[in-house]
Amino acid sequence: MPFTVTDVPHLPAGFADTFTSKTVTTSEGLTLHAVVGGSGPALLLLPAWPQFWYHWRLVMPALAEHFTVVAADLRGLGGSDKPATGYTPVTLAADMADLMTALGHDRFAVAGYDLGMNVAQGLAASHRDRVTRLVVGESVLPGLSPS
Repeated sequence: MPFTVTDVPHLPAGFADTFTSKTVTTSEGLTLHAVVGGSGPALLLLPAWPQFWYHWRLVMPALAEHFTVVAADLRGLGGSDKPATGYTPVTLAADMADLMTALGHDRFAVAGYDLGMNVAQGLAASHRDRVTRLVVGESVLPGLSPS
């Protein structure tokens, strides 16, 4: 299945006028895919498992009026590489920090749910100087909430 803005079906009208697919290579040599558009402070959107950036497509146009939206495909999902290892929240958070650096964003807000929530929480904890805001929902935090 294709994962780029030009290949997926059922996008809101004018979506491709605002958003484009981008790929970056991290410091570890991993290729990550994200869909980027809008203007203003950077906002990183992290999807649930097994979803990809497409999950956010309906809210992205409204967010792009106020933010530079970066809807990422985590390692193993969507258009990003799918290596055999590296699927801990800590590693996924490091991937997202590398993605935002490669896209030129030193500071950014982050929102995530389900798997994206765990990655967002790890990203905010390990990069406190970079994450300006954190929005999370609908997931269990190992060690903090009951299974």
